[in-house]
Amino acid sequence: MSKKLLQLIVLLCAVALFPSGLFANEEYLKQLEDNAEFEYDDSGDVPWKEDRLADLMPPENDNLRQLAIDHPPVGFKVYIDTTSITVSKSDSVVRYWLVLKAGKSRNAMYEGIKCNSKEYKTYAYENKWKKGKVNISKVAKWLPIKKQGHDYFRYELEKYFFCSDVLPRPVEDIQDIIAGYKTTTSDFDPTYHYGQ
Repeated sequence: MSKKLLQLIVLLCAVALFPSGLFANEEYLKQLEDNAEFEYDDSGDVPWKEDRLADLMPPENDNLRQLAIDHPPVGFKVYIDTTSITVSKSDSVVRYWLVLKAGKSRNAMYEGIKCNSKEYKTYAYENKWKKGKVNISKVAKWLPIKKQGHDYFRYELEKYFFCSDVLPRPVEDIQDIIAGYKTTTSDFDPTYHYGQ
């Protein structure tokens, strides 16, 4: 916002709040304009930077926990590898292995959720033809989490498991929620380990 525009807004607000007789003096108006102190310096802002992706191994079946969600993709059950859950302190992204199962079919994706922007990204996929191999996505990008359609389950992941409003929950709390030890009845719960 430009300094001139901000000064104009301050003047208009002041005129609306005080009796018109108070501002009859042009010199007083000029003094208000010269003393405008509402200027933001963005030179100290640090742009958001995403962490580099670590080496990945596909999730083991023994580490998968089925999630109790209301809207899984049709015909699939949703699992999370609880040992893969991380919450980065530098970029505030929750990362995890997500597994969708239907009968003997298994689709495993390494994903991340940004709580502050309500977005997700699929970084990698398990290679179905080469055991123990992972294919990194070359076109991975952040996509909005929608509260509709076949991706509704990601909305449930974000809201009820991984995020407390715009903040990621600590790993310990996410694991407790998945295990059923805690519930997410509100956005703030004093029993959670905020700030750890």
